[in-house]
Amino acid sequence: MVPGNRSVAMHRSGCRWIGDGSDGRDAPREVESGPLTARPPASYRGRLTVRGSRSTLPRANVEVRSRQEAPRASGSRCMPGMRGVRKGSNVANDEDGGGKRASGSRTLARGLALLTALGDHADGATVSGLADATGLDRAVLYRLLETLTAEGFVTRDAETRKYRLGLSMLELGVRAAQGLEVRRLAGPPLKALSEDTNETACLAVRDRGDLVVVEVIEPGDRFVQVNYRVGFRHELGVAAHGKALLAFLPEGARIADLQSVRQRGVAYTRDELEPGASGVAAPVFDHTGRAVAAVGIVAPTARLPEPETIALRVLRSAREISERLGWRPRRAT
Repeated sequence: MVPGNRSVAMHRSGCRWIGDGSDGRDAPREVESGPLTARPPASYRGRLTVRGSRSTLPRANVEVRSRQEAPRASGSRCMPGMRGVRKGSNVANDEDGGGKRASGSRTLARGLALLTALGDHADGATVSGLADATGLDRAVLYRLLETLTAEGFVTRDAETRKYRLGLSMLELGVRAAQGLEVRRLAGPPLKALSEDTNETACLAVRDRGDLVVVEVIEPGDRFVQVNYRVGFRHELGVAAHGKALLAFLPEGARIADLQSVRQRGVAYTRDELEPGASGVAAPVFDHTGRAVAAVGIVAPTARLPEPETIALRVLRSAREISERLGWRPRRAT
């Protein structure tokens, strides 16, 4: 017995049952583990025998586990496998929850970095190559690759032992492209532009400071074409499509080299993005008058000795798409 007519029984786990010791029976009111205290169900009464402790300790643990949702007080420590609320304290501490959230975010960021690295290796990449590209430890890479492979986002070639993006990534990409209103509305004008010029017609939009190609229409009888594909990304201020869009954005209005693009309404580039490739592009505006995309053609430089000759056709296509988005020209005052 302890002072205050309270009895204490020690369990081999290190917990202490504390009871009132009345009538030769102990009604355990608390179970202590270091600074933590959990109260057993009020209806329980039983002798503090070894057998009784073994049968009642799990009930107390249930009580402890039922309080897991309550944040732990800062600095509280539990027995391994036990969590609870620090005795006499209601101070919240989301260290554990915050740590899990941070860990989850870190894992997601690593997975995205891995997918991006795989996207840069069309022919696939080995674990060593991915480690060099991402800076991730091999053990981490193997865990990520296992999960992504199981979900179809990554596939592995058993012969070369190289990993590449899987069909689930293609499915997501197609869904993302289908969700772009400008891409859907630009379909007919873009096809007409390709047919009229007999060159590759492209539609591109801005994404996180870059330019991304979202639609490409190629002529069927051209054996030599510029490698401008859906999903291709490059700097916003490079090539005809990038300059055509940037020139009509607030940040582009301050760039002297783009003043001529704003004046003409169309951008020309020659051997800029890659040697032997030229382009002509014009901006596409939405119903608010904001430049949201660029449309134009790309072709081998040898087939575009004077790109200005098709500028009017590109401008007409850009106007048609803009009107489909609700844009209307300003009336002269």
